[in-house]
Amino acid sequence: MTVYGPLVGGDKSPLGKTYLSVRVTVDGVERPFVLGTRLWLQVRKDGLLAARAGCNEFNGLIMLDDGVLLFERGIVTQMNCGDELNAQDEWIAEFLTSEPAWVVDGDVLTFTSGSTTLELLDRRIAEPDLPLDGTTWAVKSVVLREDAPPGPTLSSVPRPSSSTARGSPASPARARSRPP
Repeated sequence: MTVYGPLVGGDKSPLGKTYLSVRVTVDGVERPFVLGTRLWLQVRKDGLLAARAGCNEFNGLIMLDDGVLLFERGIVTQMNCGDELNAQDEWIAEFLTSEPAWVVDGDVLTFTSGSTTLELLDRRIAEPDLPLDGTTWAVKSVVLREDAPPGPTLSSVPRPSSSTARGSPASPARARSRPP
């Protein structure tokens, strides 16, 4: 018996990775997710699985035992996102607790339970991070702290990257000028 537990990983283990769904089939027929959603699934090295399929997030402890996922559902958020999303959340939770078989083949994690197959792709491949330089970013909001000391603003943009900001503050009365 091969048991992957906390802090054990490798090429054939999903531990320490985040996956995004690419396909679900039931009896060989594709079962689409609710429009605009997909399954986000993270298998942490500490033996915790977290999943979100469009509305609520749930997590719990796992054991990957001889190619079978043993998942004990733990914490679940309880938002009501409408019948379709609620049903999708429940279906994913039931599937993951059904002790599905699992296999990692390269960047693809596949779960199978009965006639249902769920294929997920490593998030780094499905949605790679964009480079800071050369990417146009849209700032949706800026938070100004009333208690922020005057002076230079700290940035999370690493050097030698450069950034240019254009626009106007949402509330001119709260805007402060900060030297570069």
